[in-house]
Amino acid sequence: MAAITNARNRTRQRPKWVRRTKQVIAFGTIIFLACFAALFLIFLGAYRKAEDSMSSLDDRVSQFMVPPSVIVDRNGVVLYRVSSQNRRVVHLSEVPEFVRNAMIAAEDRRFYSHSGVDPVGLARAAFTVAREGRLAQGGSTITMQLAKRLYNGSDKSLPRKVRDIATACAIENHLTKDQILEIYLNQVFFGENAYGIGAASEVYFNKPVEKLTLGEAAMLARCVRSPSRENPIRDIKAAVANRDIVLGIMLDEAMITKPQYDKAIAEKPHINPHPPQTTASYPAGSARYFVHHVLDVLHDEFPTLDLKQGGYRIQTTLDINLQRTAENVVRTVVAQHRADRVTTGAFVCVDKDGKILCEVGGVDFNRNQYNMIENGHRQPGSSFKPFVYGTALATGAVRFGQMISNEPIHTVDNIGRTWDPRNSGGHYGGYLPMETAFKLSVNIPAIHVMEAVGPKTVVSYAHDSFGFKSELAPYLPLAIGSSAVNPLEMAEGYSVFMLRGNRIHPYPISQIQGPDGEIIKSYQPQIYYNVFDPTAAGEIDQLMRDVVESGTGTRARDVPNARGKTGTTNSALDAWFCGYTDGLIGIGWIANEHMEKHGVAKYEPMQRGVFGGTVTVLIWEGIMKVAHEHFATTVSVPAVAEASPPQRPRPTVDDSRGPAPDVPVVPQDDGPRPEDQKPVNIPPSSPRDNPPADTNNPVPDGLYPAPNDKPQGQARRAPARPRDDSADTIQVEVCADTGLRATPYCPETVVKTFRRGTEPKQRCRLHGPGG
Repeated sequence: MAAITNARNRTRQRPKWVRRTKQVIAFGTIIFLACFAALFLIFLGAYRKAEDSMSSLDDRVSQFMVPPSVIVDRNGVVLYRVSSQNRRVVHLSEVPEFVRNAMIAAEDRRFYSHSGVDPVGLARAAFTVAREGRLAQGGSTITMQLAKRLYNGSDKSLPRKVRDIATACAIENHLTKDQILEIYLNQVFFGENAYGIGAASEVYFNKPVEKLTLGEAAMLARCVRSPSRENPIRDIKAAVANRDIVLGIMLDEAMITKPQYDKAIAEKPHINPHPPQTTASYPAGSARYFVHHVLDVLHDEFPTLDLKQGGYRIQTTLDINLQRTAENVVRTVVAQHRADRVTTGAFVCVDKDGKILCEVGGVDFNRNQYNMIENGHRQPGSSFKPFVYGTALATGAVRFGQMISNEPIHTVDNIGRTWDPRNSGGHYGGYLPMETAFKLSVNIPAIHVMEAVGPKTVVSYAHDSFGFKSELAPYLPLAIGSSAVNPLEMAEGYSVFMLRGNRIHPYPISQIQGPDGEIIKSYQPQIYYNVFDPTAAGEIDQLMRDVVESGTGTRARDVPNARGKTGTTNSALDAWFCGYTDGLIGIGWIANEHMEKHGVAKYEPMQRGVFGGTVTVLIWEGIMKVAHEHFATTVSVPAVAEASPPQRPRPTVDDSRGPAPDVPVVPQDDGPRPEDQKPVNIPPSSPRDNPPADTNNPVPDGLYPAPNDKPQGQARRAPARPRDDSADTIQVEVCADTGLRATPYCPETVVKTFRRGTEPKQRCRLHGPGG
């Protein structure tokens, strides 16, 4: 009894603060347990939701892992890359181990030992919350950061932190550590619009992640903490200090050795001097004109397609190696002739199916983004003559091997303006063989040929048979290239001669693949069959071979089996060389271009010695020789018509002479003749000085008929009937069975009179050597 009484007395004697302290402790313990229980319940609920959400994990990861859209060449080399974010997805196997370790040291040094949550880091965060009353230090692991980016957002609150923990634990149950690290490395933000380690290494150091040094890897790893302020571009001193911190952690964690640490600390960073300013890049460093040509085609055909969404793959027809050769050749030739006032050039090479193998739209994309190949329209000069002679041969207005007048021409238009075209060298009079007039690019005979066939007929053939879309003025100056045309039109037109009457349409894209791998569109060659008389095409082919062998284009002889035509406009404002070889078409152009205010180009004359056959041919020869080595093919012409473009109605009357109002004065010069040939000395003469072979047939429109003694082995062709000069009609020998132009094999023929422009254009194919 006494003992109990003593104990009570001692209890009564304890100070009040002891009792209160115990009460506070007890109350605090109850509160803590209640909070812990509440948080645990919240965590359980969040974990259940996180587990349920894991069914969408692959989709969420794929959204972050969508690669940029790319435009690639025919072999898969990336020409252009674009996305809404600058991201280059890399696989973990591409990332060196020291780069992975640098990221782990900077962000989560116990990454491989925890299960999504680092208790040490979490305790540190809890202490900070208790001390400062705010979430100043998050204690987030790599997995928790991934959970925040994939699911929970970035607001700073305790419930979100609980959700991060729950989601991180769920992620760890569904992905391996390496999978988590790979996703993290590809989606984390490094500043300067660089998302992922692949993009960061290119933005800051202009190299792929595989070539990063240890010091560079450590510097990038610390960028994640403050990507917009302390990256190497914004603050190099802070970036170096952060690098050293990461290297110290790596040394402490035995991720690197002391010698490696010392070398990395002493490393001087080499920051990319020209980081990309947009989400678009040109990894190949070439073909920028071509890329924008492709982008224009995509915009025209698929206006709602947005490459910035990522995941698109555009396969093109271009060959990057030939493209680099072409760009180098164009730049070199232009630079070598800058003293001759040559400041720009362009070139395109197309194969027999229409695939654009290389495209150089200018010499400097940064200075002038205007693509002469895609958008340009310039006078072609004498390079247009093949279409004039071809039309005349196909319609029978002239015959192959015919003597053609070189008598001067004088015309007056309906407002009194005169036009007196001239020849280079000033020689006139008499008659020239067609081969000589063509290969030496004598202007006056070409105009006489145009007068014989009719300008409207030439324009009709140019549109229907040769594929021109440009407006062509139907007047005599068109014979020497008065109307502006596009280089791709010239390539399409020349394909008719190479393919013996068939035509291809140039195109730059092979296939468009969508983000989910589906093929949006595959492009096939567009070949128009039997659009032109194959015999006439073969004759023009021979004439263009003569140009290279002994005419104005002899400098192209180094290209095997080359055919071509030179073209130089008045005052040397433009100089062309257009031609083809075995299954390859090349169109070259040069000019003296000056950029004025507001980006407007002005063209001025080049030096007098600059011609298509002296300068532009150097571009053509340099590129086509390489193209021939790698892409030459035998041209086989299908015998059966499969498709043909819609035909336009032929003009019924063609009386257009002289220049049209507002048609500019056009090319008169086409370059000097080859050095190994003397200029043709043509004495002034009248038709009586050179009587035609058939004196019974008067000379139609100043043209002599072809001589009767055709080369041995060539089939005799039906003689063209003379034109009735008193009326706008023409007599044509036609097959009695088909009504088409007669051939030597037609068993019965008749001569019919047609209004000019309505006569048959094609030769009879019903009758042949077999009967």
